[in-house]
Amino acid sequence: MLKISIIMPVFNTEKYLPETLKSILRQTYKEFELLCIDDCSTDETGSIIKEFQKQDTRIRILTNEKHLGAAVSRNKGLKAAEGEYIIFLDGDDVFEEELLEQTGSAMEKNRADLVLFEYCHVPDKLIYTKKVVERPVDFREKYCRSSFSMIDFTPREFPWWAASSCNRMFRRSFLEEYGLEFQNLPSSNDVYFAQMSLFCAKRIICLDDRRVMVYARDHSEPQRISNHREPIYAYYALDKLCRELKERNMIGKYAPYLYYRLQESLRYTLKA
Repeated sequence: MLKISIIMPVFNTEKYLPETLKSILRQTYKEFELLCIDDCSTDETGSIIKEFQKQDTRIRILTNEKHLGAAVSRNKGLKAAEGEYIIFLDGDDVFEEELLEQTGSAMEKNRADLVLFEYCHVPDKLIYTKKVVERPVDFREKYCRSSFSMIDFTPREFPWWAASSCNRMFRRSFLEEYGLEFQNLPSSNDVYFAQMSLFCAKRIICLDDRRVMVYARDHSEPQRISNHREPIYAYYALDKLCRELKERNMIGKYAPYLYYRLQESLRYTLKA
């Protein structure tokens, strides 16, 4: 079995895609497949992926017949994935060369459901500037030395964990067990998925490596796959999270955590 499946939805990303693909193919860990889901691009995105595929058979291409968005594309990749571990990466970012090696090793060593790692939004001109995130000693002792679950940290600490699917690796069997999929929204479509995975996971580990592993490029081109940033979509995501916790009989246990997440998410959305 392949160890790692990389799921990457792409839409009209010809400007950045070549360097993103090169960043993946430079990974020190080699036992992976890259599933590129072309969301009906109208530029040279499809041709670029096919050229790279000629050079590396680990690249698989799935094509949507019409533009469906990031959530549907990621779910499609998730169903097609063959790896033991799953990681969701975007087609306009760059990655530390040891991303897969370090996260895969942490998954196996800790038998984790998911591994969290450092992730940073940066301006385009700083995309290759290496960064290190400083964490307090007590943070590393508590979250990087052994696995934990949500109940092991205080509700006030919950907003520290970004509501993104791009700063973590998942065990595929864990996602299947809890039936976790992305919510079909024009934006904020990974908020429910990212947060619900934290609530459901029994064994979480933070990568004990302070290097930023994923550099997310800040840009506002109108052709982005998730470019409709209306606050109402953030509300829909949080509403789904609340409803799912109730349906899964988890709301009582995690109500304080949910309160701080709602407060932080709404503050961030309204500020943006």
